[in-house]
Amino acid sequence: MVFSGRAFLETARWDEAAEMFRAALTLEPRAQSAAVPLAAVLLAQNRADDAAMVIERSLEQAADARDPWWAYLRGTFDEWPNRLQALRAQLR
Repeated sequence: MVFSGRAFLETARWDEAAEMFRAALTLEPRAQSAAVPLAAVLLAQNRADDAAMVIERSLEQAADARDPWWAYLRGTFDEWPNRLQALRAQLR
């Protein structure tokens, strides 16, 4: 959801981006990787009060925040050697 939201952000599809970031926050309400871009979308939509509320909520929970979305980066690279080997085998 965070990745989809970021893709929508890149194409200025604000409503879809906001929807994806909100969906991510329903799974992990303390995830700053969803809260920060959601606030950016709200600012782009001239909704500064809503953006401030999202950031305030995020800051209140920051001390014990757990952001699972960053684990995807590690997971991708942990599996990289196996994927590379499989790709090479397919090319032979």
